Amino acid sequence: VLEKLGDNEFVYNISRASGNLFYIHAYIRNMNELDTLVTFVRKTGKISELTVGIDRNMPSISIIDKQKLKNLDYLIVNS
Repeated sequence: VLEKLGDNEFVYNISRASGNLFYIHAYIRNMNELDTLVTFVRKTGKISELTVGIDRNMPSISIIDKQKLKNLDYLIVNS
């Protein structure tokens, strides 16, 4: 599931927290793309109750040169 979520063009980071909680960080160019992103996350992650938080600031990392990361990569980065 993490790989499928990470393949989305908007998603640039997925953080795993305790209690089986995931933070999916994505960058959208305008509010019209939000519905597309939320629908994708709900469907792919099989999430019935999804909470969306919005931050108007740009991500501090470069999302232009997106690399394919494996589950282990995300665990190492977020440790």
